[in-house]
Amino acid sequence: MLHRIGIRWKRRILLAGSLWAIGISMPLGVLLWRLWQVSLFWLVVFIPLVYIVFLFLNRSWRIGANDVARYLDKTEPALEESCILLLNPPTGVLPGLQLQRITAVLQTIDMPKPWLSPLKKSLAALGVSVLLVLLVCFTPLKNNIGGNSKDTASLPEKHPQGVSSVRVRILPPVYTGNAAREQKQFGLTVEENSGVYWTVQTNYRAANLYFVFNDSVKLPLQPDTAHRYWKLEKQITRTGFYQLAADSLLSELYRIDMVPDESPSITVHQPRAGTVIDFGMPLRTGLRATVTDDYGVQEAWIMATIASGSGEGVKFREEQLRFPVSFAAHARQYALERTIDLAALKMIPGDELYFYILARDNAGHEKRSDISLITLADTAQLMSLSGLQIGMSVKPDFFRSQRQIIIETEQLLRDRDTISTERFRERSNNLGIDQKLLRMRYGKFLGEENNLDGAAADDHDHEGGGNEAADFGNAEKILDAFSHKHDIAEDATFFSAETKAQLKATLAEMWNAELNLRLYKPREALPYEYKALRLLKELQQKDRVYVAKTSTRTTPLKPEKRLTADLSKIQEPLWQKTLTLPAEDTRQLRLAMAELEKMRLSGQALFPPSMNMAYRYISNAAASAPSTYLTALASVRRIQDAAAKKQPAAKTDVLQTQKALQQLTGAGLPAPYHPGTSMQQAGRDYFQHLQQQRSYERP
Repeated sequence: MLHRIGIRWKRRILLAGSLWAIGISMPLGVLLWRLWQVSLFWLVVFIPLVYIVFLFLNRSWRIGANDVARYLDKTEPALEESCILLLNPPTGVLPGLQLQRITAVLQTIDMPKPWLSPLKKSLAALGVSVLLVLLVCFTPLKNNIGGNSKDTASLPEKHPQGVSSVRVRILPPVYTGNAAREQKQFGLTVEENSGVYWTVQTNYRAANLYFVFNDSVKLPLQPDTAHRYWKLEKQITRTGFYQLAADSLLSELYRIDMVPDESPSITVHQPRAGTVIDFGMPLRTGLRATVTDDYGVQEAWIMATIASGSGEGVKFREEQLRFPVSFAAHARQYALERTIDLAALKMIPGDELYFYILARDNAGHEKRSDISLITLADTAQLMSLSGLQIGMSVKPDFFRSQRQIIIETEQLLRDRDTISTERFRERSNNLGIDQKLLRMRYGKFLGEENNLDGAAADDHDHEGGGNEAADFGNAEKILDAFSHKHDIAEDATFFSAETKAQLKATLAEMWNAELNLRLYKPREALPYEYKALRLLKELQQKDRVYVAKTSTRTTPLKPEKRLTADLSKIQEPLWQKTLTLPAEDTRQLRLAMAELEKMRLSGQALFPPSMNMAYRYISNAAASAPSTYLTALASVRRIQDAAAKKQPAAKTDVLQTQKALQQLTGAGLPAPYHPGTSMQQAGRDYFQHLQQQRSYERP
């Protein structure tokens, strides 16, 4: 009895293992079949391998009668832990009675539930596997050029009569890194400059076979001695279509989608296009860029041009800088970084560095990035008095004050070793006070108040703190706390938004200079002082724009006309435009569209002369965009064949041809209108009804 129970247990374990093997192998095999066209017969190998691995990992299938007896003693209380008597026959009376008792109990015991759990888990895994297989089978996969995925052409491909099979071998260029592949269809999706080898098998001894490319070029296929296998090789350099001609029979149109080799793409992250390095800043800048290409980057470098001097004495010097990166792997993307040392390039204040990144891919295509500019600020030019003759008499005094602060700061740094520490700190603090006063004077242009006003406001708020309960819910007090009435009333200044932004940046630099001067760090304050001076000198060029703005006068508004919606005195504008007649080709194409509409409505078997030009235009369009116009070209041919047989053309072919002609001519669908009313009359009626409705609503 224990032996039979053990056999049933083993069978369940082995059955669960087979279900696990099938459940794991099926999704894997179907996925390989969809992605790389691996044959499904490999499942015959996968399933036994997975089954062997399962048996190796799960040793429970080796159970014996002793294992069954121990398990029953632990899980079945009715057996009273006496199953061991079944394996060792007893010799006494009491053991014999106990043996008879447990034998009767054992015959009524069902299979324990834990023995069924492996089978239930394996069945659940098999159900999940079936769902995954269905998901993989019915999920459309994109046509991958590098693999052997199925052809996704819009037209169903049919072999011409007499052709039993075709084998197309595609050899991409070596620099793409894509492996050679084969397919059994005429429709092609290949890389640029790929070599294509056709092998066509016929089921009869054909006289000649040739390919017709884009309705213009004919290339004959070379037969074997039996005239059953025909071969041709060609390098694909453009998109188009072709068809096979076997003796006097023509096949359907087959597309050729060529994927062009794109030039490298360069993205510069740092530095910005126009960077100014002020006095005191490090004479170096970091360069970060990303170079990508569809098949691989061969090399990338920096082309730098240094401009020195001014006026007629400008000199240019070119430098070629390399990245500390090896391009031997020819990866498709590189993150490039380099530190450009301006001192190593022998640049001095006033010089400018123009540079761009040049990249080359594996095919030899080169691409350059946008030009970036790095300028070293010329402190001598900033300290000059040239260009200060401006219209506002108050600004030169302010500019001279900023220069004077810079001069005194530099003098303080020179005198540091000859004066005492107390005297050094006193002069530095005084310079900070001067910088503060200058910042406050410029702050008035932005509507800022001085510290005295702010202190008085603070004292007033402190004194009035006792009435907070009485002012609870006072909306005006809440607005006063979070708004600046002076700035709202007058908009602070008459400056433009751009001038305000630059003036705020100037005040920020002055504040940083003041902070370092108050902390007795004049050397750290000097770069901020120079930058503030440079921003102030740039503001000089905006004064003329400011004067032009103040001279403009707008037409005063009439309050009695506002919000009345009275448009009776507004006349409709007259547009005068000279319309030129469309070209002769465009008229012929539109005439072909009209003839096609007559054919669709009347069902006549005609091929009007205007369709010859339409056929030529659609053929040329299909050569450049086969995925868009190849279906229309096949429809035109079917219309021509139907007219030759004196049969009416199919309506689907007519509609497809009309759609292609509309795309070529740019003709849109006509707007709906009532046939008894002109468009001008409809517009006038609408305007009159609108005026009447406004007169009814007006109080």
